[in-house]
Amino acid sequence: MSTIAGVLNFSDENKDRNVQGFQSVTFLIKVEKLPEEDTQARLFFLDGDPPEECDIPFEIKCKEINENNFVKNKSPFLRNNFFMINHPKKYEIYHKEKKIFAMIPEKNRYTIHNFDKPDNVKQYEIGKRVDKAISTIIKYECFA
Repeated sequence: MSTIAGVLNFSDENKDRNVQGFQSVTFLIKVEKLPEEDTQARLFFLDGDPPEECDIPFEIKCKEINENNFVKNKSPFLRNNFFMINHPKKYEIYHKEKKIFAMIPEKNRYTIHNFDKPDNVKQYEIGKRVDKAISTIIKYECFA
């Protein structure tokens, strides 16, 4: 099951990048809009402490899905450093044949889905939702 993990927005400069970590691997995936481009981004990998850009990890596959649901394996761009993303195609990232990441196109943006989010991040997000729900209930009880 995936969780919506973020947005890559081509029209909002404040949402032009996104970094995701995963439960079962050490690397991170970063997606970054290309400067001065309306429909292109690059998907690349970070590793280490502090995280630095690295080659595409072993056993990673990127699948590109076009508007007609035709699927093809996407080749790395420039010496195994990143994958070129072209809106409005859909992209899925697999590690050891398991889908861990997807980019779903919408108008002028991608919704980012993480299929292998770390447990501590999941717990933090659940806690934030519970806190917000409790504060909303308290607010409505005070005005009732």
